[in-house]
Amino acid sequence: MDFLHQGLLKLWMDPAVTGINKLPARSSHRIFPDAKSATARGANPWELDLDGLWDFYPAADPVSAEAAATGAKPVAKWAQIRVPGHPEMQGHGYPHYTNIQMPFVGEPPRVPDDNPTAVYRREATIPASWRGLRVVLHFGSAESFLAVWVNGQAAGVSKGSRTPAEFDVTALAQPGQVLQICAITAKWSDASFIEDQDMWWMSGLPRSVRLLAMPPVHARDIFLRPVLDAKGRGRIEAEVEVGVIAPPSEPVEVSLQLRDPQGRPVFRQPLSGRAAWPAQTSLPERGVARFTADVPGCLAWSHETPHLYTAEVSVRHGGQQSFSAERIGFRRVEVRDGQLLINGKRVLIFGVNRHSHDPVHGRALPRERMREDIALMKRHHFNAVRCAHYPPDPYWMDLCDEHGLYVIDEADIESHAFYHSACRDTRYAPAWLDRVMRMVIRDKNHPSIIAWSLGNESGYGPSHDAAAGWVRHYDPSRPLHYEGAIARFPFSLGPALLEGSMVTDIICPMYTPPWRLHEMDKQLTKLSTRKRQKDQPLRPCDRPVILSEYNHAMGNSNGSLGDYFDLFRSSARVQGGFIWEWADHAIERTDARGRPYFAYGGDFGDAPNDANFVCDGLVSADRRPHPAMAEHRYLAQPLATRAEGRGRLVVANRQSFTDTDWLRGEWSL
Repeated sequence: MDFLHQGLLKLWMDPAVTGINKLPARSSHRIFPDAKSATARGANPWELDLDGLWDFYPAADPVSAEAAATGAKPVAKWAQIRVPGHPEMQGHGYPHYTNIQMPFVGEPPRVPDDNPTAVYRREATIPASWRGLRVVLHFGSAESFLAVWVNGQAAGVSKGSRTPAEFDVTALAQPGQVLQICAITAKWSDASFIEDQDMWWMSGLPRSVRLLAMPPVHARDIFLRPVLDAKGRGRIEAEVEVGVIAPPSEPVEVSLQLRDPQGRPVFRQPLSGRAAWPAQTSLPERGVARFTADVPGCLAWSHETPHLYTAEVSVRHGGQQSFSAERIGFRRVEVRDGQLLINGKRVLIFGVNRHSHDPVHGRALPRERMREDIALMKRHHFNAVRCAHYPPDPYWMDLCDEHGLYVIDEADIESHAFYHSACRDTRYAPAWLDRVMRMVIRDKNHPSIIAWSLGNESGYGPSHDAAAGWVRHYDPSRPLHYEGAIARFPFSLGPALLEGSMVTDIICPMYTPPWRLHEMDKQLTKLSTRKRQKDQPLRPCDRPVILSEYNHAMGNSNGSLGDYFDLFRSSARVQGGFIWEWADHAIERTDARGRPYFAYGGDFGDAPNDANFVCDGLVSADRRPHPAMAEHRYLAQPLATRAEGRGRLVVANRQSFTDTDWLRGEWSL
């Protein structure tokens, strides 16, 4: 039988299948053969970059794509395509824009038989130096269904378009020999119904593809918990899960060193531990090394002071050793007394929602575009970003860690067209949990992430409760965010203030007008007057109000922005929000006379579509700031000035953690 199409079974239309032969999720750490390379986070002899030109064949559906990928139906002529990238942005098919409505008619999980499927092929020579190492094939992302063959043999299947898929191909990867990799990505799948995210529908491989080598015994997963107590004292708690094929007879040596922001070692000697595999398999310590140590003179991480430490992890077994390095920040996030507190202080959230979009590359953003985005946000005094509506490229998190932006990381879930039904559909429950777990496990070590979001505009059902329960157990250090839990009462007061506390620690409405927020503020303050017992869990009325979306930036928009900022600064419980959104999703095209222009929904023959509703950003697609950016820069500036009396100017510091020594003032008359 064919791998994908076995009788009545079609894997791309079975929501219970989230992956086949896919390795468990892990943190995004890299594995190096030496400590110096690991700390530098640069070139790695244990990685083989597969980005660049691949052979390409556009198939009509997954079944014919499989025949091309396996050679069952040879392809007469292969084209070439760039990876990372989308076929639709490189002349194969077309992008399709819808907001809420699905781009085709059908009930989940059924998708059209006419299902454009990209076939990718390339060869890679396994370095001779990889002899004795485990070999893993890594796809940074694939939209929306991925199936992989290596040397003509099925390697695995993956869904979940915006978290990595990794497959162990050691048995097929002989050092010094050529490896042929074939991958197919179907545009439509059962996953499409929960990836309905107000953006262009595209397919392909929009993030990097790599071959990874690692010793048979290595750091499979690293969980770093930098703790900052109420007195500013630091402590590192860490777990290193050792990956093995078979449990070794002797314990594996694991060490941890911490370097401060200047690169100096924090501990005189690295912390040492052991991972063992006792005969009693039910023990929680099986295969895990744990560390706890105080960090003297700890420098706190915040949006104003993004101090980063580097945790160096090494794993030694027999004569082989491997190294990893992760950047971390010491900060404390808590919801207390109706406030979101960072390092014990109430911080106003001047945030923006950000899709991954580039007018030429789609969601395959070049790194220079991401650096441009982070610089524009910081220059215009944004201090937070919500990842709308999926986990971004991990490099974006690295930039937020480095430059100081608070992040709400959001699971790759939105079922807008089937708002109330998908979250109650038991067939989709595995996908719900899988997507939330993979996001949290991948991104857990980033200090910039201050909350986990369970997705966007997907109603509220038992699948959300299941995902929230898992996150609360796995990572209790961060609050949860989910607007759908309160969305049944979008503009009401009483019910909305008490709804959804199982899955959101933040009251996070959309587009609530300032006067309504003022009333919410008064009611929450009144409800919270009854003193909470010390051991009583968070009450629904003890949550802060932070708008998940507000001030829609479309056309000549962003009115009342000053009214919102006045409310944020005067309110006891309303603590800011995230403007919708960062950039126009326009796509660059050239007309018949060679003149460039920006296209939107309907310009590609895509029907149905939602026209220019995809162009609602604070900056244009090529990052030219719209007028509202200047207004935000003024409203969120770190200093405030006012005239007081004759000839007297008062300057007030609005920063949360820093003084004004880093600023230089100029004035003119």
